[in-house]
Amino acid sequence: MGVNGLWPILSRAAQRRSLLEFAAEGFRSGPGGLGLLKIGVDASTGMHSSELSIVKAPAEAEAELAVLSLRSLIDIVLTTDVDALVFGTTRVARCPESPRRFENIEIYTDQLVSARLGLMQAERVLITLLVGGDHSDGLPGCGINIAYALTRYKLGTALLEAFATMDVQALTQFLVHWRNRLQYILSSDPDGFLDRRYPKLAGIISDTFPCYEDLKYYFSPLTKFSAYDSGSLPPVYEVKSSQPSLATLAAFCEHHFGLEHEALVTKMCTTIWEGAAVQQLCNLPKQPCDPTVNQPMTKSIHRWVTIRRHCPICFVSIGQVQVEE
Repeated sequence: MGVNGLWPILSRAAQRRSLLEFAAEGFRSGPGGLGLLKIGVDASTGMHSSELSIVKAPAEAEAELAVLSLRSLIDIVLTTDVDALVFGTTRVARCPESPRRFENIEIYTDQLVSARLGLMQAERVLITLLVGGDHSDGLPGCGINIAYALTRYKLGTALLEAFATMDVQALTQFLVHWRNRLQYILSSDPDGFLDRRYPKLAGIISDTFPCYEDLKYYFSPLTKFSAYDSGSLPPVYEVKSSQPSLATLAAFCEHHFGLEHEALVTKMCTTIWEGAAVQQLCNLPKQPCDPTVNQPMTKSIHRWVTIRRHCPICFVSIGQVQVEE
């Protein structure tokens, strides 16, 4: 999904981590207790009854997740769709192809992608417009390598600045000059960023490229915050960590994945129980006036993560939320 060939380019800025270790680092102490990592996913409609925090996107799920990320309502987006980074998500975990391979996932941040590759969000949008994606057809004959090289001319940045500051009429006039510059760059490669010239590609650029609808789709996508950005009251969001309904989750897996009883129990034990147990630990009653009350809990969780790879079970004493060393 998304832009073909963009993941391999972005992977040069990826950090490879264990999802378990990354989740442990997401624990943070606050006035209300331990805060758990909030992960956003493009979920199936069948998950709406599982008591997870559900946000129904009015348009693209990746765009909605991006705005939730930008407003710090979630910590990271878990996805296979590179459009999450095109829309500007601040932190993305690329979901592995195999559901069992979470020991070495790729984590992308907007900051590192911009710093290491020079690909600000506007330039990622430029690549999408040139190569084509889920919403745009792209420029025929323009591959991912040409599009990536063109980002060094900051054509995407110019597009974003114009879109953000001009009305439709002024933007239409700007695009005439922008297309002329794109044709000039492809024909002559004045700074040598392309390593060769592409006069034929320059010759097929139409007077409607890029269209206004595509620019709006990526630079100002429809989300639940769109009306707020225009001056209305913001939507009320409460994205919080909560224990999902394990019975509903089991029924969902049984129906959609065809897991029978023993296989279902095994799968739940190996993928769900540990997270559910930690969730319950974090929801234990605490003493809000004691600023150190969460320290033993944090210590126990990090101890559990440290030995998890070498031992299937870690025993902790709950009682007064103290850890037996």
